[in-house]
Amino acid sequence: MVGASGPAQVETVVPPPLRALPEQELIAGWSPAAGETPWVSVCCMAYNHAGTVAHAIEGMLAQRTAFPFEVLVQDDASTDGTAAEVARYARSHPRIVTAILRDENLYSRNGRTLGNVLPHARGRWIAVCEADDYWTDPSKLARQVEALERTGADLSLHSAVEVDTRTGSARIVGRLARSDDLLRPGSTLRVRTPPYASAVYARTALDRYEAYRDRSHPPLGDVFMMAIGSAAGGIAYLDRPMSVYRRHLAGSWTAAHTADHAGAARHGIRMISALDELAVTAPELASDAAARRRQVWATLPRSLQRAVTSGQLTRREAISLWPQRSRAPLDVVAARWAAIAMPGRLVDRLRSALRPVVRPRSGDPT
Repeated sequence: MVGASGPAQVETVVPPPLRALPEQELIAGWSPAAGETPWVSVCCMAYNHAGTVAHAIEGMLAQRTAFPFEVLVQDDASTDGTAAEVARYARSHPRIVTAILRDENLYSRNGRTLGNVLPHARGRWIAVCEADDYWTDPSKLARQVEALERTGADLSLHSAVEVDTRTGSARIVGRLARSDDLLRPGSTLRVRTPPYASAVYARTALDRYEAYRDRSHPPLGDVFMMAIGSAAGGIAYLDRPMSVYRRHLAGSWTAAHTADHAGAARHGIRMISALDELAVTAPELASDAAARRRQVWATLPRSLQRAVTSGQLTRREAISLWPQRSRAPLDVVAARWAAIAMPGRLVDRLRSALRPVVRPRSGDPT
């Protein structure tokens, strides 16, 4: 096994969406020996994605496999015609596509996306893709299932193309190694989280995640899904970009948090609490959770400073948000107070000056 510091990100071109195959052609490729029950349940979550959901579904219906798979597409009470797009594919591919059309928005009630689709899934493996992303390789599912079966891992990931929708620039992200490999558990906690659409999980791994989530309600579920999914057997990594992740798309999480500095700060604080819980729940991931916690701590003072400067938080509110039971590194504690009272450039200078003096040891709780 190798670590997951990962090669440098490189610029690339954006691959075009795939085209769906006719349902009969897809089914004709399935081996009779594989049986009739889907091996993989592909879960797609959509909300007001009328302009992109077709790209996502077409990539799923372009997969050439020797095993049966199903595609579950949930429209979470969209208002822009997304449901009609989803229903169109359910009509053209009735044996493969199931349209889950909600009358009310469940995410606003329970904060779940994938969790609202999983009860409908029949597969041993769960592939995920939100409706603003898409797959670009017709062998994606076949390659990842083969890697999962060969290695015994509960999670497979691959690299992806990230496109900045504001500029059109693209780069390869999520490269966890320089070749296909079995990576150790917890590797994704030490790097930027790979794109969501790159993951295929064992259903049992997601059941473990759901049990953890019910206790702690962590934010940004893919961070924790990948960590918990990797705990049993590591990560079957494929060094091949097979999906596109659209960053800063209108309505996406990244777009919402770019200007919402108060929301970003609250998110970071919830993340710290959830990482503390993860270290207790899964002791084998404690060292990696500590490393991720240090990364979150490092960004929190600047988020608070921006929230105060922009008027999204008062100084009193910024002080009250700080986690009370988590111990931060000394340079972060100093930056916390500076962030509330000083200009951003002075905060950066203070943290830079303190970092060489106070640097947590690897694996230390912070």
